[in-house]
Amino acid sequence: MTATPNLMHRLVRALTATRFVSRLLFRALNRLDRAVLALSRGRFTATRALAGIPVLTVETIGARSGRPHPVTLLAIQRGSEYVLIATAFGSPHHPAWYHNLIARPEVLVTRNQITRPFRARVALGDEWQTCWDLAVAVYPGYAAYLQRARRTIPVLLLTPID
Repeated sequence: MTATPNLMHRLVRALTATRFVSRLLFRALNRLDRAVLALSRGRFTATRALAGIPVLTVETIGARSGRPHPVTLLAIQRGSEYVLIATAFGSPHHPAWYHNLIARPEVLVTRNQITRPFRARVALGDEWQTCWDLAVAVYPGYAAYLQRARRTIPVLLLTPID
């Protein structure tokens, strides 16, 4: 779980839940996080600094291209697993990384400068609800994304491969 957000974190979280700001972030945030990660040698992300939300990097393999695609995503830890929420900032379509994970569920996850292999699976039923509730507790903006998306937002679990 994340630390209690300070005033700036709460303000940024409220702004990112709005339609206007989430549209701006849809394409830019992943690039910004990756740039900050590179400049800080993997120690920091813009999302963590601005919103107090930890992220991880998931390297998917393109469903059509077969090429690696690193994407930074909100890190919601659940035991040894990570919960991923495929909101695409409230877009009516699933994010590309979701389709990549469905096509090729084995991925590399980097968090705190440590890279490990994981396998993705879709959460369904009660497990979906439990993970969704956990996600909204970490980032309340997900509730606004769900209303805007007008689709069932997939929840995925990343389980470590030993």
